[in-house]
Amino acid sequence: MKKLLSLILVIVLTMALFTSCARVDKARVSMYLDFGEKYLSDMEYEKAIVNFEKVIEVDPKNSRAYIGIAEAYEGLGDTDSAIEMLENALDVFWDDEYSQVDILEKLIEVDPTEAKWYLELAQIYINWGEEDRAIEILKQGVENASDKTELRKLLASFTGVDISGVTAQVSGNVLDNNMIRNFVYSTKSDITEIDFLDSTADAPEDAWDFSLSGDGSVLGWLDGTHLYVAGDGGIKADEDARGMFRYSWIDENGEQHGCSSLIQINFNNCFDTSAVTDMAYMFDHCSSLTSLDLSCFNTSKVENMAAMFDSCSSLTYLDISSFDTSNVTSMDSMFGACSSLTSLDLSHFNTAKVIDMDYMFEFCSLLTSLDLTSFDTSKVLYMRDMFFYCESLESLDLSSFNTSRVTTMSNMFYCCESLKSLDLSNFNTRNVTSMYCMFYGCASLETVDVSSFNTSEVTTMYRMFCRCSSLMELDLSNFNTSRADTSGMLDGTAWG
Repeated sequence: MKKLLSLILVIVLTMALFTSCARVDKARVSMYLDFGEKYLSDMEYEKAIVNFEKVIEVDPKNSRAYIGIAEAYEGLGDTDSAIEMLENALDVFWDDEYSQVDILEKLIEVDPTEAKWYLELAQIYINWGEEDRAIEILKQGVENASDKTELRKLLASFTGVDISGVTAQVSGNVLDNNMIRNFVYSTKSDITEIDFLDSTADAPEDAWDFSLSGDGSVLGWLDGTHLYVAGDGGIKADEDARGMFRYSWIDENGEQHGCSSLIQINFNNCFDTSAVTDMAYMFDHCSSLTSLDLSCFNTSKVENMAAMFDSCSSLTYLDISSFDTSNVTSMDSMFGACSSLTSLDLSHFNTAKVIDMDYMFEFCSLLTSLDLTSFDTSKVLYMRDMFFYCESLESLDLSSFNTSRVTTMSNMFYCCESLKSLDLSNFNTRNVTSMYCMFYGCASLETVDVSSFNTSEVTTMYRMFCRCSSLMELDLSNFNTSRADTSGMLDGTAWG
């Protein structure tokens, strides 16, 4: 009975602690937001930036803080930094279209000449079934953007406006990436399978023109829930393959349809990706795919693989051994939420140019091991949430990691519940400003070598080791915490 009462007391105290912390979080966010808004209105832009940054440290998913920082940079006349902040915010809110709308509207306000902001904003409204609003945005883009080609093409697909002569001539058989999206939305179809073919012989008379040049060299048609994309002699991908298979539509009940229903994609060795530079979000939210054969992919020119397989939650196997990643600069969220993957061979990856590894393996909850010993991280700036909730990882050798340029390690090993030891003695953290919840919830972690950490620039260590209940030793003698918020840093440990 005494043991039961003790257990109940521990649970009650724990719940009270978390409730108290939650209240503190909200209070701090509200306080820093208020200060940020006040300094913004008083045109004290540097102070506004400092306070909005503090909001993000406590609540990384606060869209108003990112927009506030951008507005402050605008006030300082630094539009480049404003745009960079808003672009980073788009990556943070990749799964929140409502926040994306606010951010994209701000981007258009800051730089009305950039076509891609209009295209991305219009696509969100298309996803929501608000076609009239999408058309308004596209028309606005045609008026203001410096490059109107893609805007006019997308506008034409909904309005029937003649755009002959607008699109530059493109060599035949080049697929217009937007046409897969337009087809999915316009036909309100559930696509379960896509086949790429090297002959248009079987194309029906009412096949859609999927070609970039509008010359009918690539055709698409539907047979049941099976989409066929064909070009005589094969099909070439345009240099921008961003989000090619991510598109969907939402019915009156809020249910998602379209490429999220894809079970299989057959490239049939007739899809040429040699010109592609951007594969970001290419298979994003293809949550029904169980496997992918990408052996025909030529990725030698690809620079962006951010969120390429993000939320492919049914993928149990992924062979990307043929990938050339020598020019890739972003792997942000590349395998995020691939929660059914049990193994991933990245031993051949060339990461020499990669700058961003934020969220790279986030929620890869069934991976038990990762061989990253070949990774060159000498140019990486961002490792936020890199192994977030990799709860089955039993070991992790990061001895080859060069972290001399990394600025954020917040949530890096968050809830890696199966890790028993981590040797980070080689980590150079001289430029790191955030270690927010870095090891939070690593409940099995018995040893972690952080003795060499340089924390002179760190501003937050909030809950850094919180709930590391198995830690037997922890050498923090070298830690400089003079600038850091250390609240909750050792909660739930032997020293908390």
